[in-house]
Amino acid sequence: MMNAAAGFILASVGLVHAEIGDTLTQAIARYGQPVKQYQLFDGIEFIFVKDGLGVTLHFGAGSTADYIGYFKTDLKGGLSNEEIERCLKANGVFTEFPAPSKEQRTWVAGNNVLLAVYGPNPHSGPSLEISTAEMIQKRFQQMMLKGSDKP
Repeated sequence: MMNAAAGFILASVGLVHAEIGDTLTQAIARYGQPVKQYQLFDGIEFIFVKDGLGVTLHFGAGSTADYIGYFKTDLKGGLSNEEIERCLKANGVFTEFPAPSKEQRTWVAGNNVLLAVYGPNPHSGPSLEISTAEMIQKRFQQMMLKGSDKP
């Protein structure tokens, strides 16, 4: 479920970051026009790319982002530990907790209001994905209605 196509924008040494709660206008001001746009059952996603990295922002019923996915566009490597930490700090105070596998790291923030997962992604290579608990719950409910494990 958390494996949506993901991307993120990082400026070389300094980090240009998206945040949960950003509006589309704020994202366009930071990154320029999106390179792709997808209509999903639960909202719309925009993918931005800059400096070899990008960000996917999902907008559900509201006008602010409830999901952010970060990845390297060359698909050859994942984010460095420093890049992961900067992305997490841009979105809240996260606490890491034991992950279900060696390939995956997980964090929570804001009394479980946000969940972050870093690990394999079949669409983008290793990615960091941050979602609101509300967005995760909506996707889970939709999967249960469809009888599927994929939204």
